Amino acid sequence: MPFTAAPRERNPRIWIGLGAVALLVVLCCGGGVAGIFGFGAYQEHQISAAADKFLVALESQQYPQAYRMQCQQARAQESEHEFVSRLDSQPRLQSHHLSAPRQYQGNTVFEVPATLRYVDGRSRSSDIIVVGSGTGGSVGWRVCGTAG
Repeated sequence: MPFTAAPRERNPRIWIGLGAVALLVVLCCGGGVAGIFGFGAYQEHQISAAADKFLVALESQQYPQAYRMQCQQARAQESEHEFVSRLDSQPRLQSHHLSAPRQYQGNTVFEVPATLRYVDGRSRSSDIIVVGSGTGGSVGWRVCGTAG
């Protein structure tokens, strides 16, 4: 007849320790997930802010300032003088409304849907293209044209 082992008492410290480890895992993983979503919201805000600052500069007819807010590619296609002359010959932007940015190409190109209203009463929808340009580990956002 085989020898049976004596019953062992359960040690409550083991269960407390396992519970504490499980709680730490949930907090660490949950914090990481929350951090990812928090970064996404922060990035979305920065993208919208870049489009908004650009459009506010156009509304206040600060065209040289708006020109400097553009990406390098847009500035290479048109000089500051040409940019200012073009905008001076068009109806002035009176107001705008932005919607949430959408990913356009990769992780650094977004489009921000905008409703643009002009002083002559016209309005139109346009997508403001905003690109990320990294320098020194940080990403700055610049307007790089429109679509639509």
